[in-house]
Amino acid sequence: MIYALAAFTLFVASAIPLEAKVLLLCLLIREAHTQLSFLTLRGGELFLNIDGACRWNGDNFHVSRVCFFSRHLIVLELTSPFECRRLALACDAFDSETFRHLSRVCLVLKV
Repeated sequence: MIYALAAFTLFVASAIPLEAKVLLLCLLIREAHTQLSFLTLRGGELFLNIDGACRWNGDNFHVSRVCFFSRHLIVLELTSPFECRRLALACDAFDSETFRHLSRVCLVLKV
């Protein structure tokens, strides 16, 4: 979404020379590609319990909070003694029943 807004702003602004627009567009495409490849690498096995215990790719975490919750995306803040990270769970990455179950667990964790 932010990339689409940046691209729209880039081409609507007529004060920017064409060469600068092309350069910025190349940088924008490169950044989008980097983000997509980073998200593809984050796949793996996820086990989420209703008490907040989470096991992701063999590492144990605790869900400290649910940062964002919607019908299409859930963002969890995971903490362990060694690190803190955010994990985005998109609905199109799971089958509908699995994402529905994750949503119910996250609703309990959010309360």
